[in-house]
Amino acid sequence: MQRYAHLAAWLVMLVAAAHALAGQDNAERVRDTALDRAEQMVEESDRYMHQRELRRGMTGYGLTVVEGTSIERFEVEILSVLRGQLPQQDIILARLSGLGMEDGGVYAGMSGSPVYIRDPDDGEEKLIGAVAMGWSGQKIPLCGIQPISQMLAVTLSDDEEAGDLPGAAARRTDMSRDEFLSVVLDPHKRDFAPLIADSIASHSPSSPSAEPKLEPLATPLAVSGVSPHVLEMLRTTLEPAGIVPVQVGGDSGRPDDAEDAELVPGAVLSIPVVSGDVQWFASGTVTEVVGEDILAFGHGFFYSGDLDLPMGPGYVHTVVPHIMRSFKIAAPLEIAGSLTRDEVPAITCRVGEPVDRVPVTVNVHWEGTDRRQVYNYEVSRHRDLTPLMTVSLMYESTLSWHDPPVDNTMHYSVVVEYEDLGRYEVTNVTTGLGLLYASSDASRPLYALENNPFAPPPKLKSVSMDLSFIPEDTGARIRDLRLDSRTYNPGDTVTGTVILRPFRDERVSLPFSFDLPEDIAEGTHRIGVYDNVRATEQRQQEMPHRFDPESLEELFVSLNRVVKKPADRLYVRLPLQNGGLALSGQELPGLPASRAGIFARAGRLDALDFVEAKVEELQTDYVLSGSAVAEFEVRKRPQRQLRIRQEGVGN
Repeated sequence: MQRYAHLAAWLVMLVAAAHALAGQDNAERVRDTALDRAEQMVEESDRYMHQRELRRGMTGYGLTVVEGTSIERFEVEILSVLRGQLPQQDIILARLSGLGMEDGGVYAGMSGSPVYIRDPDDGEEKLIGAVAMGWSGQKIPLCGIQPISQMLAVTLSDDEEAGDLPGAAARRTDMSRDEFLSVVLDPHKRDFAPLIADSIASHSPSSPSAEPKLEPLATPLAVSGVSPHVLEMLRTTLEPAGIVPVQVGGDSGRPDDAEDAELVPGAVLSIPVVSGDVQWFASGTVTEVVGEDILAFGHGFFYSGDLDLPMGPGYVHTVVPHIMRSFKIAAPLEIAGSLTRDEVPAITCRVGEPVDRVPVTVNVHWEGTDRRQVYNYEVSRHRDLTPLMTVSLMYESTLSWHDPPVDNTMHYSVVVEYEDLGRYEVTNVTTGLGLLYASSDASRPLYALENNPFAPPPKLKSVSMDLSFIPEDTGARIRDLRLDSRTYNPGDTVTGTVILRPFRDERVSLPFSFDLPEDIAEGTHRIGVYDNVRATEQRQQEMPHRFDPESLEELFVSLNRVVKKPADRLYVRLPLQNGGLALSGQELPGLPASRAGIFARAGRLDALDFVEAKVEELQTDYVLSGSAVAEFEVRKRPQRQLRIRQEGVGN
């Protein structure tokens, strides 16, 4: 019994020690050192007040701009503090009044407006945080205030965490590597905007909803004069992140009352997304200036961690009270520096040199009228914004004056250049869905390389697009393939006819010829005629290693291969019975079966079989779709017959 008592005592001590260690480990694991330092700064400062000191009924004021650059005051009454609204994060509830908010509610664009409350201990007005959150459809102007301690923690986290946040590393998607590659290397033209929207939504802490819930105030994205199609594209993609496109006029220049605009608490902060022939930009409010850092918004922009977007002061034309969502109509002034940090409680900016942006050029040619239009833009660098804005600008450049003809053929080229990788190039032609095809080819590398699973994204150098419209549909469908014979000898020329059905026209016959290899095997063979997409699919099946990249550089090569074939050519393809094995992408043609069997039995994952094919291209006057296949027999000539013919040649 004594022995068991000693054992029980030891067990109690071990359990106690385990609990102590677990508690210590948990304490270390959940502590946020940046937040600890920020809270200590708030408690020791005469400028700030911690949310723990707030009580219901305390009053104060906030600062924001509702017209021009003049910072005005609105009234604030504290209602309560929601503890643990997010892990280790609180939200202050308050009622606002003044500046027309009794009728229009809290405005989109007020995000970041600083709030000051009188401290009963010394009678001083102290900064408690920023207007940041609200409820959709609310009847009175209630808001959630982001505590200043949580905002300051964003500035204090730069030194210790910057390298580990999403903005500094290669992007990952929710797809596996194989799923990702099957999407970006699919030769079919697809709309990548939904994938970009999913990426944006997945990094937003909440998404706008008609249900009554406390959520970040919308960030207005002012877009000048966009077409309905582009406006809907932007809304669908950006609203899940709380960014609401607002259609406004163009840049009004620098108004006289904007000469003294500064980035001070309560001032407008603008984030240009696109500049040049259009001005698209987001806007919010400056909360505080801490040394070289400017705190703003009271919530994130894209919640991306490290960023490098341009920013500067802004100007408010007016406030639009709206039954669904009131908002400011603002305009950017000069660029004064960059947005450097983007987290849930705030964004941080720094005054300095303007950041580098991506030049985007769109050339549009309307044949028939001989009208040519050249548009020049600069797009901010961001993993989601850059591809989205580039595609939107392509649509906007084309649709800003009128839609393409109902029946049209579009020739287009896309060049996307990277500093280290080189050029991604597409030259193609399509009918009907031309803009979708061109946007797919333009956004494919932008999405794929930004989200690649191999390495940090490469630096994009420039994007240029050329679009030329013809007011007729030159599409034709491949209906049939007819061979002149069913039996051929090695080295013979296969002849036949491809039956095409042009758009709204009678069938046409397109003759073709195809030289068989001298060493082709006897037996049944299948020859096919394909459009560009199906021809690429056939190539992927025959040569899978060429579309199975293991590095960023290989992915870039594969992307170029996928879009290489233009649609106005007929691809005549004959799979051969010879092939080989590819090891780590290195092709070993004609490998003996015994050697190939050794690699197969070794279970090497980098070993892929491939099949060779002979391919010829036939230029046509049509944009082709579809495929057709025909079979024929190859029979070798008898040796005696060959000898007689050879002797006859010499006589």
